[in-house]
Amino acid sequence: MTALVTGGTGFLGRHVVAALRRTGVATIRVLDDLSSWGGGPVPPMPERPDELMIGDVRSGRDARAAVEGCDLVVHMAVRCVRLSLSSPAEVDQVNAAGTLEVALAARAAGASRFVYVSSSEVYGDAAIDPMGEDHPCRPTTVYGASKLAGEHYARVVMGDRCAVVRPFNAVGEGAHIGGAAGEVVPRWIARALRGRPIPVHGDGAQARDFTYAGDLARGVVLAARCDAIFGTGPLNLCSGRATTMIDLRDRIARVLDMEVATAPTPPRPGDLRRQRGSAARAAALLGREPEVPLDEAIRRCAGWVRARLDDPWEAETPDEPWRMA
Repeated sequence: MTALVTGGTGFLGRHVVAALRRTGVATIRVLDDLSSWGGGPVPPMPERPDELMIGDVRSGRDARAAVEGCDLVVHMAVRCVRLSLSSPAEVDQVNAAGTLEVALAARAAGASRFVYVSSSEVYGDAAIDPMGEDHPCRPTTVYGASKLAGEHYARVVMGDRCAVVRPFNAVGEGAHIGGAAGEVVPRWIARALRGRPIPVHGDGAQARDFTYAGDLARGVVLAARCDAIFGTGPLNLCSGRATTMIDLRDRIARVLDMEVATAPTPPRPGDLRRQRGSAARAAALLGREPEVPLDEAIRRCAGWVRARLDDPWEAETPDEPWRMA
């Protein structure tokens, strides 16, 4: 099998490449514009793809070249939620129109399986706890709306050859510290290691479903091999446990074995109050559940952050406080 992973050098994408490699996929190709790494170079990956194509999913020509000869397409290329607050049109073009281009190219090339990696952001705030796949979709950001549009495009174009997975919050090695793609856990770890206070937005009672990135990637790959998921509804990939921002701060302090100061900050635009996914459908269909506890995921993330603290691309952007977490 030849597999294409769009966005395969990004945080979760690099874990998916590694998970695919462990399944014995013959050839792994990645299409990426390297934007999440400032245009490159890409930090060392746990498993290198066989082919790395530098290109843009918004380009039909790039998409067609990338999918040529591929049996499986895992579409992950994305612009992140924080960027959607400052550059909503760009986020929509990459996440929605880019998905349409890749799906059209995959159909024309005869790809047998198309896995669209969506996001828990399509749900918005929890109206039901935990959030099953039938939870209403009420996104609060352009990012969430564009990911939901991507789901529809992927299904319309690929039909029964399409599977949709919705990962919740990922934690682990390879996470972005700085820039718009920076994640809350590595940002907070970096600030603690630099002796700076952690910015807790609002009252810190906001809750998220954090899962080790390698477990999420394994779920993506298992979904790609599961016939029952294709042509059906979406599939949550999550831990099924909620962690508040205050609890997350305390966990980081324990893992780092140091005192961590807190800097109260105003609530962020579009921030969600609570998200906890239901992992029941994934457990039933995939037969596997997350294996790495959150504290271990934080420890692995901390090792990655320590090695990249001096990278200028990972510097904070203090002029845009909403990006701090």
